[in-house]
Amino acid sequence: MVRSSFSLGIPIQMVLTSAAVSKIKAKWMPKWGYAGKMLTDLEPYDDYVDNERPDAYDENDLPDVGTQCDGKDFLCESFRRSSSLNRAQYSSKMKAAAFRCITWSSPCGLVWAVTPLVLARLTENALVHWYGEFKDKDEKYVPISKSDWAESLEEEEEEEEEDDSGQDGDDSNDNDATEETMVFSIERVDDDPDISPLNQSDDDNDDDDDNDDNDERIKECYDDMEVDDMSLSGESGDGDEDEEDRCVDLDGELDKFDEEICGMNKNKKLISKDLLRIDEIKAMAQKVLNSGPDRNGKAKLEQLEMLQELHMAYEDCRLKKCLLSMYLKLTLHHREELIKKLKKYSDGKLDEPPKIPRRLAKLSRKFKVLADRGFAGDNLSYPNFNMVVTPEFCDKKTKQLTLGQLERDRKICELRYTCEVVFSRVTTEKMLSGVIPYSVFAHIENAHCWAHAQANLRMPLQPPGSKSGIGENYFED
Repeated sequence: MVRSSFSLGIPIQMVLTSAAVSKIKAKWMPKWGYAGKMLTDLEPYDDYVDNERPDAYDENDLPDVGTQCDGKDFLCESFRRSSSLNRAQYSSKMKAAAFRCITWSSPCGLVWAVTPLVLARLTENALVHWYGEFKDKDEKYVPISKSDWAESLEEEEEEEEEDDSGQDGDDSNDNDATEETMVFSIERVDDDPDISPLNQSDDDNDDDDDNDDNDERIKECYDDMEVDDMSLSGESGDGDEDEEDRCVDLDGELDKFDEEICGMNKNKKLISKDLLRIDEIKAMAQKVLNSGPDRNGKAKLEQLEMLQELHMAYEDCRLKKCLLSMYLKLTLHHREELIKKLKKYSDGKLDEPPKIPRRLAKLSRKFKVLADRGFAGDNLSYPNFNMVVTPEFCDKKTKQLTLGQLERDRKICELRYTCEVVFSRVTTEKMLSGVIPYSVFAHIENAHCWAHAQANLRMPLQPPGSKSGIGENYFED
């Protein structure tokens, strides 16, 4: 009976409980998010930038442009229970609550750097400064040490022991509970065909969407999630505590936050562990910045080896050619050299690790950044002090642009349209389109990373330069 009912196309929501769905999300959403970081945290090597740049840039006297920069605000529901967070969400661009990010892409549309999502009150200039800031020169490079490989082995052994012990005690209970849920769901569909999802109308679906706005249902949704899932980074913990210990009352915590900020709670001590302090927020922000493959040497080596496998798959025509395949083809020798050096260093055959820049330090100082007026004056926010090229501002006296300024701005706007199209590709991800619901805040950063990765799996927005050697037939194979 179970098999025949599954052949009718019963959705997973009818089979699994809300708690089971939350656990599946907590396990797999971070994996998709990290995969997105692996495909977007790329190195814009000097020769790649020069070869990929379309010939139109040379024809319009912009031969030194290395990348394009643009920001995007994603509309979202407000936090409702916290006026402080609600104000921090306000976007002056959208005139509503939103999340904000900034993306750096090549002239052909390849995303090589993207900031984490932040609340939209943070200005674009401040966001660039935060993403490009380093405390010292050593921080500009990936922190590589031989302990990276030793620590990873210990973590893998601990995870295997936890998995073995957890499977012995929980497999039977989980199977019984899942089987009972499946049978119960199937019996409901067989007894009353009117409630079958195949017979539901659009009005029923609209009613379900309206119910999501109910505070009690939102609270229940978050009660099923783990504590670590409440962060926008989307990282989840793997502890074995009871479910009640892992749950968090988000609305209650926000109320406490408001009371302390406004000075309403006189009895609560300033060292309360229930609330986030400025130092804790800074530590969380730093953790998000260091959550990609550039966090240590072993993670970087894994990324390079994964990209090498993808390159072989593209060259063997097992995958369709795209922006990423073009990048992998033009940067093959750089990748092979880094893999050799990292392996030699991990084996003790090399005394000093290779220096691999990260975040905005990857962009060579000889390249300029093409951006809109909102990014004017951001030169000092780049570690290598890259010049930011923006359209001209009107003269304060005449409040007009000269003919030469208009001609220059026209060239810039014609060339930088590709960074706008990148965001149109990103918003094809359903979770990022329209207004982001409150119920998916815990996983929105993972969806954001994977959406940018999907943009790299598309065709180039402009033909690559003649120096690249990439012909028209390359993408037809």
